[in-house]
Amino acid sequence: MKIEFVPENLSIPFPQANDVYKVLKFVDVHVANYHHDKFSFIKDDYVERQKKYYKAAAEYIGFFDSKGPTPFAQKIFLMDTNYLFLSTVQAILNHKIFFDYYSNRSKTQVQDQLIKHYKYSLSTAIRRSSTVQKWIEWCDIIIQENNVEVNYGD
Repeated sequence: MKIEFVPENLSIPFPQANDVYKVLKFVDVHVANYHHDKFSFIKDDYVERQKKYYKAAAEYIGFFDSKGPTPFAQKIFLMDTNYLFLSTVQAILNHKIFFDYYSNRSKTQVQDQLIKHYKYSLSTAIRRSSTVQKWIEWCDIIIQENNVEVNYGD
């Protein structure tokens, strides 16, 4: 899997939805509900505030924009689940802050980047770094299950 960093869009809030499956289910419902059976185990009984978190997380990784699901999301959410998961891993790791944590597992470095780029307080950076950790734990599982090699650059 080739990783190519995307520029950080600081106008999109940094994700605070720790459960990647809930983000995927949120997008799937808005695309075509193609993966309904596979996501049926995911509870979506969250409050309105949490829906905003999942939408913002979907925007951050390129699945949503101001109009709804992006063409990228419309494409990958109609593919098989494995392709969807691998595409999601790649979309996450294309963000340098996530790739850096994937590579070195330093929450302190994540927190420093969040403070520097997003101007978060230390307490907010600590909370957001838990999202990075949870998403990378999810990515680790998908990468391992598919025996994928992750490469940055050439």
